[in-house]
Amino acid sequence: MMMSEYIQRFYSVIFRIFYPVVLVFALMVPVHAETNPWILLDAKTGNLIAHNQATRPWHPASIAKLMTAYTVFREIKSGRIDFASPVRVSALALTIPPSKMGFPLGTIINIDNALKMIMVKSANDIAVALAQSTKGSLDAFVEAMNENAARLGMDATNFTNPHGLHSINQVTTAKDMALLALALANEFPQYSNYFKIPAIKFDKKRMRNSNRLLNSYPGTNGMKTGYTCASGLNIVVRAKRSGKELIAVVLGGNSSVQRNVQAAQLLNAGFNDNFSPSQRLHVSQLKTIPNQYQLPANLTPMICKPNWTERQLSKKQRRQARKKHLANLKEQREIYLNVAVNTGPDIDVTTGMAFGPNPFNFKLQNGAAPKPQIATPQWRPDRTSPPYE
Repeated sequence: MMMSEYIQRFYSVIFRIFYPVVLVFALMVPVHAETNPWILLDAKTGNLIAHNQATRPWHPASIAKLMTAYTVFREIKSGRIDFASPVRVSALALTIPPSKMGFPLGTIINIDNALKMIMVKSANDIAVALAQSTKGSLDAFVEAMNENAARLGMDATNFTNPHGLHSINQVTTAKDMALLALALANEFPQYSNYFKIPAIKFDKKRMRNSNRLLNSYPGTNGMKTGYTCASGLNIVVRAKRSGKELIAVVLGGNSSVQRNVQAAQLLNAGFNDNFSPSQRLHVSQLKTIPNQYQLPANLTPMICKPNWTERQLSKKQRRQARKKHLANLKEQREIYLNVAVNTGPDIDVTTGMAFGPNPFNFKLQNGAAPKPQIATPQWRPDRTSPPYE
């Protein structure tokens, strides 16, 4: 037998022995944890503290609802509507996938309650109803969203809907979402409570805010999470400690725990002055370099499907990998997030109570509290709970 054949056999044996071990180890490493976009800035000055690929295009998912709220606030400021103005559930709103409230056609709620539903429940049907009721049509509202984005300097952002469900042309960046968070704080500080409600209650049903930093990271005072298969798990968060107030944006997390831990790590580093204290630019001065070939990442194969590495493992190896993975997440959660924070009382929401200006003359025939079926929320691919195979 030639020497080359011995060498080939040797490497073949080594490959069979160590390949499964390598695969199991690969499962323990977040595939894009080092490369996903994030940004950290001073919420009072708007100065950039640190970032990673903050101008990289990304799909926003439900953090787009921050612009939905901003656009509604602008309409209220104009005097055309107020918080008691009616929001009517339309036929189009009923067709929108979960997460949703599931109110019957024609149900009337007011803008105040609609905002609470989209911020806490992330109700996509209510986001559409709110858009239509605020500007008369969905197209007009989306146009206003983009006008507001342009005015705020969100030069790499384009909105196509008010709820954040996946659209190939709905794109933003970590930098742009940080600019929006700053604008909400500076222009509408009186409405900041909408972004830190721990839970809402409707018809004896409690709906918890998906922003778990509110009750696990001391000092958190808002704002919004988002998830689609394509975008991964996103978050925009504000937190205040010892007179400092910071904004962190994390895009493309591979689980809610990983995303929340990453946000907490960034906030900790900011509060502890771990980043270079060199002269810092205002976030608006961070240049976005257009690249016609750079498209937003689509994380669907990673987030919502078993990846190639997982498919190569046996069931026993997957169970072992999962056990180690969950143990690692538990350890990270206990280090950064395992704190019980008093977030205040749950907020009751209701239908009806729509006595404000009604510029589009909606008929209020369904204003007296109907009994809707609350839709089951869409499964979020969180690798701290099944299915994970």
